[in-house]
Amino acid sequence: FVYGLASHPAAFYQFKYLESERGYSAVEIFLLGVLGGIMAIILYASLGQQSDVYGRKPFLITAYVVFFTTCVMFYNIATLWLLPPVWIIFAGTGFGLEILNTTVISECFPTSSRATAQGLCTVAYVLGTIIGLLIEGIIYDNDNSHSTAITAMACLGFICPVLTWFIPETYNTHLD
Repeated sequence: FVYGLASHPAAFYQFKYLESERGYSAVEIFLLGVLGGIMAIILYASLGQQSDVYGRKPFLITAYVVFFTTCVMFYNIATLWLLPPVWIIFAGTGFGLEILNTTVISECFPTSSRATAQGLCTVAYVLGTIIGLLIEGIIYDNDNSHSTAITAMACLGFICPVLTWFIPETYNTHLD
């Protein structure tokens, strides 16, 4: 719920922000997206193997911190040359968090109830996303700045690493 609430306003407006606020063309945005996707594929394939050795939680906590930090930086950065690498890291960790969240949540439940649990988590995630977009809109109406509204929402995301600390570690355990 919290991840959807805090992250999806940023994800929803990122391309519009690059285009209308920063003057990027559609081709430039596409190329940045490709670089972020490539980074996510390489990084998360490697991290998947490492999480089998060291555990899922440290990597999920780190990904949350990197994602929300680069999200805040992306929407508030003044130095234009830093914008592309910050966005690539923001986008790449966002892609990877989708995989990590699904993996960790799925592994927290026995096989017999995993699909039901994942479905309920998805409902909570979607509700968080809807409420997050609504709150972002309310803040935007009062401040007339998507950057301010998205930053406020993204700061809530720093609750995610704290919540992750309390879920069970699933690596090196029998999942049935």
